[in-house]
Amino acid sequence: MLDNGYSVNVRRKRVSQPDFKVPDTIVVEVHDPGGGLADTVARIPNEVRGYVRGYARSHLWPLFQASAYVDALGTTVALANGRRVRMQTPAAAPPRS
Repeated sequence: MLDNGYSVNVRRKRVSQPDFKVPDTIVVEVHDPGGGLADTVARIPNEVRGYVRGYARSHLWPLFQASAYVDALGTTVALANGRRVRMQTPAAAPPRS
């Protein structure tokens, strides 16, 4: 929850056919104090995963890979994907009156 009553929420979009090549995506959304979607702040590549041929139930995630992380406090939203970090104040979140 940000100082102005807006909230930052994260959804994970998984790829339908994981193949260790295309990463899942984390979608970062800002919601207004009433719960409505105010803005989509970012779509960040997350972890890759896939299956190993010839093995049942072999859905795997590689160890030691870059993954995404999102945190929010006060007026700052921190987004990271293991390769770059950026800080911003959501433009869709006007000051609380």
